[in-house]
Amino acid sequence: MVLLRDDFGGPLVAGYFTRPYRGLSAEQWRSKRRQRFLEVGLEAMASSGGRATVASITATAGCSARYFYQCFEGVESFLVEIFDWIVEECSKAAVVAIEISSGEPYSHVKAIVIGVVDALTVDPCKARFLLDPAIGGSRLASLRGQLTGDVAFMLRQILEENTSHHDTRLLAVQAEGLVAGVTGLIRVWLDGQLSLTREELAQQCGRYIDEAL
Repeated sequence: MVLLRDDFGGPLVAGYFTRPYRGLSAEQWRSKRRQRFLEVGLEAMASSGGRATVASITATAGCSARYFYQCFEGVESFLVEIFDWIVEECSKAAVVAIEISSGEPYSHVKAIVIGVVDALTVDPCKARFLLDPAIGGSRLASLRGQLTGDVAFMLRQILEENTSHHDTRLLAVQAEGLVAGVTGLIRVWLDGQLSLTREELAQQCGRYIDEAL
């Protein structure tokens, strides 16, 4: 049987595609398309402020809408997967930062901040997607709030260990302020209002947190 192909190189007749095609299994082709959709969707959503459509994303990806809905339940789940993908990349950067930093807890925190900011800004689309409240509506707003809360909680624990007073309310406010400060710096940098290189931005964010702790 002759298989027609989509623009991404995979076979169009997915139902009949059970044997390896061009060295890839059906599942590998689906995984490849899914990753392509995530990459295209990230750039499209970040550059459009969340207004990109499925039609424009599938056209850029070179795959039909049918393949999009084979990979994702809908637009909301698609955006959540992009969000989770970015967070996963940042988590990996944090792990690497811990491994190469010294054993001191504060050294770890500074290294994590630098590593995560670097991972976010190596492709500015990732930082825009993660931080732009216009992208994703209430679902991503909830995830952003949860992520911010988790980071603030971690910083609050460190502050509690490094202070003589234990007013949890004030420490919580301080921790939230530190998170807001870093995200604010990144957003201002994305808007071109800070004349810093990406590396300088990461170092400045790390220094800001380190000095506050």
